[in-house]
Amino acid sequence: MGKMPTIRNLSQNFKCSNQTVVHAYEKLESEHIVYSIPQSGYYLVDKKEIHKDGLNKIIDFSAGSPDKSILPYEDFQHCLNQAIDRYI
Repeated sequence: MGKMPTIRNLSQNFKCSNQTVVHAYEKLESEHIVYSIPQSGYYLVDKKEIHKDGLNKIIDFSAGSPDKSILPYEDFQHCLNQAIDRYI
């Protein structure tokens, strides 16, 4: 997972308002390119990890919690949050 630069940092580097950076991050989030973690920041969605060896792995849900290396929890949580925001 790659942490993105802070809103303040981007605002200073590109000499624009914080709101402009927030708007850009929101657009990237709506396109599932980044996701946010409250009080932590924005992170790049690691799409190569999602598809890496995904066809040959079996996810065993009977154990209660699958291996973190197989199921990308942050990406799954982001998708759920997006669905909730969109349809409620």
